[in-house]
Amino acid sequence: MQKTVDKYFSTLSSKSKDSKRKLIYTWIENHETLKLLCEDPKTADLKYLRPVGVATILSAEAEQELVGWVNMLRKDGVPVSGPMLEMQALEIAAEHDVLGFKASWHWRKGKAHILSPLPSTCEAAPTPLLPDIPVDVFEALKRACLVGDKDKDLSSDDDLADDSESDGEDNE
Repeated sequence: MQKTVDKYFSTLSSKSKDSKRKLIYTWIENHETLKLLCEDPKTADLKYLRPVGVATILSAEAEQELVGWVNMLRKDGVPVSGPMLEMQALEIAAEHDVLGFKASWHWRKGKAHILSPLPSTCEAAPTPLLPDIPVDVFEALKRACLVGDKDKDLSSDDDLADDSESDGEDNE
């Protein structure tokens, strides 16, 4: 075995060579299983084969719930961080009785599309600046909106003075 490892892995350190030696022994031990996997086109290209149940994932329904949560926060302008996503995913997994789900960094990396930045068309528009208007004109506009007197012409100063003296009462 040592000659084989030295021949094919001559550039590796002694620790890495020892690791390759163990890997080759594992291949020899699992020869029959590997042979069956190579015969099936679906599994022939696999680099790693995990037993069923080792990789725990959320159901499609649970993932939709998580996406809805992220979208709700984004709609309100709240950025979603990785730890926030992890905590919410763990809560949803507990609600759906998914045992062993960890929301690891690798899982979050696989869900990067959920956290991708919003396109610029979805970003909030900047708040328009208010025009510079005198305070008394602004107050008259506010009163007109509250009273419902929207048709009143607020352009003349006389009307503004009359409104401020009458305090909303008709003195005719």
